[in-house]
Formats: sequence, C-alpha cells, structure tokens
Amino acid sequence: MSDDMSGLFRDQVIERQRHRLYGSIVIDSPVWAHAATALACASLAALIGFLCLFSVSRTEEVTGQLVPDMGILQLSAPQRGVLVDVSVKPGQIVAAGDVIAVVSGERTTAKGETQQAVTGLIEKRLASVLAESATLGRSFEEKSRALRERKRSLGEELGHIRTEMELHQRRGELARENQRRMQDLQAQGFVSAALVEERGADTLEQAARLSASRRSAAEIEARLQQALAEERELPLQEQREREQLERMAADLRQQQAENEARRELVVRAPQAGRIVGVAVRRGQSLAAEAEIASLVPADSSLQAELAVPSRSMAFVRIGTPVWLRYDAYPHAMFGQQVGTVAGIDVGVVAADGRVSHRVRVRLASQQLRVSGGQTYDLMAGLTVNASLRLEERRLVDWLFAPLKRWAAPATKETT
Repeated sequence: MSDDMSGLFRDQVIERQRHRLYGSIVIDSPVWAHAATALACASLAALIGFLCLFSVSRTEEVTGQLVPDMGILQLSAPQRGVLVDVSVKPGQIVAAGDVIAVVSGERTTAKGETQQAVTGLIEKRLASVLAESATLGRSFEEKSRALRERKRSLGEELGHIRTEMELHQRRGELARENQRRMQDLQAQGFVSAALVEERGADTLEQAARLSASRRSAAEIEARLQQALAEERELPLQEQREREQLERMAADLRQQQAENEARRELVVRAPQAGRIVGVAVRRGQSLAAEAEIASLVPADSSLQAELAVPSRSMAFVRIGTPVWLRYDAYPHAMFGQQVGTVAGIDVGVVAADGRVSHRVRVRLASQQLRVSGGQTYDLMAGLTVNASLRLEERRLVDWLFAPLKRWAAPATKETT
C-alpha cells in the first residue's frame, strides 16, 4: 500500500496486510482450452456471417410443353375421302405451295366411278361448245355474204322498178295529153265519145301501173332497209353469241374443276415452315376437316408454356429465371436449360379439378448442346419439367421468420 494511503489506516492493519498467510488465486488454464475458445468464437462468427450473407431461394416445380410462339397450323382435309398420297414426313422443311397430301373423293356405284363418268360428259359438252365457237366466225361470214348479195339484188330490182316508174309516168302524161286533145276534138265534132272514153281508160291504166310500181318500190326499199339493219346488227349478234358460248365454256370448265376437286384434291402448304407431325397414313379414310399434318411457320421460335398453380402466381414476374428439364433429353446427361418468363396470361386453366395459370418462357437456346459439341434441335410438343425461382431470402430472415410471425400479433395488440 502506498505511503499516501498509510495515514488512513492504523499501523497494525497495514502491517497485517503486509504479512499475510495466503497468496493470490491463480487459475491454471491449458493451451488447448484457449485454442478451443478461439475456435468456438471463429465458428460463431462464421455462422453469423453465413446467415447474414447467404440466401435461400424458394422454387416451384411445374410442368408444360414446348410450343411455337406463332402457333401451329393444322392442315386438314377439305372434304371426306381417301388419302391417296402423303408427300411429307415429320421434321421436313417445306416451302409455300408444296404438296402435303392428295385426297381422293371418287365415288363408285354399280355403273362405275361416278366422278369419272361426269368428267367424260363435261368434256364432250365442252368440246362441242368449243367447236361451235370455232365455226361461229365462218357462219357469220356466210350470213354477211348472203346479206350483201341480197342488198345487191334488191338494189338492182329497185333500180328496174324506178325505171319502170319513170316510163309509166311518161306514158301517163302522154295518155292525159291524148285524152285532152280527144276531148277538144270531140267538142269540135271530129271524134266520137267512144274514142274519148278509150283514151281515158288508157290514162287510168297508166296511173294504175304507176301506183303499182310505186308500191313495189316501197316494198323493195323496206326490204333493203331491213337488210341494212340486219347487216348492222350482224356484228353485235356475233358478239352476243360468242360471249354466250364463252360463258357456257367457262361454266363447263368450272363444273369440270369442281368435279375434279371432288374427285382428287391436293392439300398444299399455306406458307413455309417445318412439318412437326403427320396424323394420317396412306389409304386411310378421312372425314371432312380431319387433321392431316401440323406445320410450324418458318419464322417462329419455340417457347415453353408452363401451368403454374395459383399459390405461386404472386411471385412470378416478367424476367423470372426458370430452369428447364426436357423429358426427351434426361437432365442427368444433357443438363438443365435456362429460360426467363416472357409472358403471363390473365386467364386461368382448369383441368382435373386444379386451377393453374399459363406462363410463357423464352428459351435461351433453340438447341441442346452436349460436351462433345453435338447439337439436338428442339421440337414443338416436347414435355418439360421446370423450376421457377420465385423468391430469395437471407438465411437469417428465413431462420427468424417464425419468431417474426409469432411476435407480429403481439405487436399489433400493443399498437
């Protein structure tokens, strides 16, 4: 004890403290105890750091299939019949207009094949109409020649009649002049009344002949005008008959095409693309609108359509990562593929008593690649299992979540 503190106590006390019978307590701890303590502290710090820094993800396992983003075109039979030929196979690339299949609608009765017989009759009628159309020009040329000949004949006859009219007119004038002279001579007493009457009869006869010639001239002029009208009408008549024959030929060709369509119909690809399925085989009987093949448009790409249950829809967002495993390519050999959510349908799908939502996933690649460099093209219709990464939480939050939920009601009550 220091000299400054000695004045506060009696000397006996100080002396007793200086001469004690026991020493200080010392705890003997081995080296391994220090090492264990340091290790426990480091482990606790590492655990706390692990809980604070690392996180856990909640995933949802769902199923679906691969579908083209532009849809699948279903090529069907336009009528009932028998499939004569199939020109494509699954996986084949086709261009617009390529032949997919040939369907025969031929009907057979006791008298033979009906459509073939109808085709023969239509061909005969069409040949007759075409032959008539070919001879139509010659027929109207002959009519035109006959009209020209009739006009010439009527013109000549009209000229003769007009000449006769002039002669009858002169004779009538001479007869009237003679009748006047005879009347003058009768008045002087040189001729008899009978001679005057004879000259009057001659005048009447010439007038009657002139009137008859005029009637004949008028009749011939009417016939000539009729011939001229027929000549003007002849080209129009020829055009009408030719158009009528062309309409008949067009109708027969249409009937022929329709009959051939019912007899044998070719199904073609409406656009370029890849055949992903053929649902029929050669010789099979088909109903109207029966599916023949499925076509994926050339510009489309595959995407996955997943059925996600309602309990997980609150955590699905555009861009949510997805891990895909195709049933046709085991993930133990080919691995998992990566995708992201590209679209979420508003509606729901109910199947087998379960309600789910359709989620579209954009694929990172349209092919599968293995370690050896070999690639496999993905095909529409492949079934897929997928894992959606719904949320990510730190381990410490996940660990104390039950405590937070337990404390939440008490906090609310206090508030």
